[in-house]
Amino acid sequence: MKRYILFALACLVVAGGFFLMKNIEQKESERKEINMVRAMPENPDKVSSYEALYPQQVHSYVKDAENNVTSDILEKKPNLAVLRMGEADYGAWLDKAHGHVYGGVNMFLSLNTGTPHVADKFEGEVPSRCLTCHSGDALRLMKRDGELEFYSKPLAYYAPEAQNGIGCIDCHDPKTMALSMNRSNLNDSLKLAGRPTFDQSSHAEKRSLVCAQCHVLTYTKKIDWVDANGTKRVAKHITNPWSKGIGIDEAEAHYDDPNLFGGEKAVHIVNSFSKAPTILAEHPDYEIFIKGTHYKNGVGCADCHIPYVSEGSKKFSHHEFTNPLKNMEASCLTCHPGKKEELTAILADKRKTVYGLGDKLLDNVASAHLEAKRAWEVGANEEEMREPLDLIRKAQWRYSSVFSSWGSYIHATDESMRLYSDGNEYAQKARLMLTKILAKYGELDYKVPSFKNKQEVFDYAKPANRAKVIKEKCAWIEETERKWFNEAKANGTLDDKLVGKRLEAQFEEYKHICKEIEQK
Repeated sequence: MKRYILFALACLVVAGGFFLMKNIEQKESERKEINMVRAMPENPDKVSSYEALYPQQVHSYVKDAENNVTSDILEKKPNLAVLRMGEADYGAWLDKAHGHVYGGVNMFLSLNTGTPHVADKFEGEVPSRCLTCHSGDALRLMKRDGELEFYSKPLAYYAPEAQNGIGCIDCHDPKTMALSMNRSNLNDSLKLAGRPTFDQSSHAEKRSLVCAQCHVLTYTKKIDWVDANGTKRVAKHITNPWSKGIGIDEAEAHYDDPNLFGGEKAVHIVNSFSKAPTILAEHPDYEIFIKGTHYKNGVGCADCHIPYVSEGSKKFSHHEFTNPLKNMEASCLTCHPGKKEELTAILADKRKTVYGLGDKLLDNVASAHLEAKRAWEVGANEEEMREPLDLIRKAQWRYSSVFSSWGSYIHATDESMRLYSDGNEYAQKARLMLTKILAKYGELDYKVPSFKNKQEVFDYAKPANRAKVIKEKCAWIEETERKWFNEAKANGTLDDKLVGKRLEAQFEEYKHICKEIEQK
């Protein structure tokens, strides 16, 4: 009897070993299949050229195009218009991005890029640097013309051959499909921050660094150079504020260093209400992410935003670049199995807490701007206003940093809460000082105006050229951008086969810009 039991146990061990080996072989086969280089795409600059080689990846990439509805953030949060008032002649503008597929066209359609049209003039025109993170065509153009030449041209020069969004070439070497870094500013900034370059980094780190090519803080850096003809030129390059390290506090220290900005602190917007010299954060996703628990435990951007999924017998990386909560089975639950309901509840609570702190900070900073406006009106002087305006600058920097990094409440919950909390403290200090200044000039009962929608903010601010700028933009979209789009079709640079019709549909989607002046 004992021998039978031992024999049965031995059979179970052998069977278990057999199935384990089969599982390992299957996993290894899957790994080789996922990473197998099939061939060099015929036109590596177009996503459609990869479709026959990597159909699942490309089809999932196209799903990103479903995210095509414009969201007017200022309408949802009118006080944001108070914070941004003064960024241009039109007062303020902010709408939510549509994703990688639409990166190129939507950049041109946005009010923020104005009405570029002069191809042979550089100064005073919108620079080509905008293409760096909005169109994969930028990489082809840099390679063709040279990087400094590219950054020394206006946007209008390249527009007829740069209408595509972000594609495969932006993150992959088309010869090997290995992750690749194609924007020199990232390596330069990593060195500046004392961190390993892209090539020196681990594969796991590269799965975040390819995203950090663009999902980071950037600004324009002028570079003097001499071209092959001996002509002195100026390039408007893209760079990152990382001289003091990588993070929101570190970037603030960079912008506050007068040695880096001609003897003065950097200023992005002088607020129309308060005259505060503010700095503005746009999508500092990497700066916030590296402060969080996920990054510190070896999780990369791609682990959650480009997770591995199965379709039949095929396993592949899903390139929709979407909210990981849309597919928790492939993202969250690979590390937290069986905890979907628990995780959903935890994340909802984190979102509520972080967003709640952010809304309080937004209201406090907006109120501070308006109280400062009133202080100027009743006779305050520059000396007594200097400190409260600096506090407003600090508070607004923290608000815009966390708010414009859409997934910050997941990426780094504690860091997001710390930044919002510190921002509220700065804003409250500013408001206390402004209350004393107002009282000094006899203004004892001032109440800041409350705005129900963005139009009320603009009616109060009265930016002189808003209607004129919007009207010009609407005409420019039809006369110039549509012409450039059709030229890109004709010259073969537009990836018309894959997403051409979807991109063209954005011309109708962006007509919401014109509705504001049509309704008046």
